[in-house]
Amino acid sequence: MAARDDETPARVEGVLRAYGAHPDRCPSQDRAAVLGAARETLDVARLRQGEAALDRLLDRAPSHVAAAGLVARIQAAAMQETATSRQAPSRWQTLTAALLDAVLGPQWRPAYALGGAVMLGVVAGAVWTPVADEQVAAADFLSVAFARDFDSTDAGDLE
Repeated sequence: MAARDDETPARVEGVLRAYGAHPDRCPSQDRAAVLGAARETLDVARLRQGEAALDRLLDRAPSHVAAAGLVARIQAAAMQETATSRQAPSRWQTLTAALLDAVLGPQWRPAYALGGAVMLGVVAGAVWTPVADEQVAAADFLSVAFARDFDSTDAGDLE
């Protein structure tokens, strides 16, 4: 069998794992490659045999069809939840959007979000100061996390 690029062992293995061992379930362009590889390569033949066992097990499993009433109730509940989850914008949001749209246009809305994130980062960078002593930082973190006062000697016990 002359192997093309798409008939590599990895491709054959992928087809077997995705579609199973039955040739009718494989895509028509891959059938010959899979059957040929199974005849020529012991590993592929074993894989095909294992996939055939899985196919038999899955074929025995009962198939269930949901009742039409159940499907209708689920769809109705999903539509109702979607409709009620949309809240009207607040007056502040409406005013801000109208003002910015009037000045710059609605196409700039993503830029507003980016600008807000950049401003938040600049403010956080200006306010935040690195801690020189890691033990003090660890004690502060533990105090916040566990709502208990720790001093720097307690934090040293964690190492």
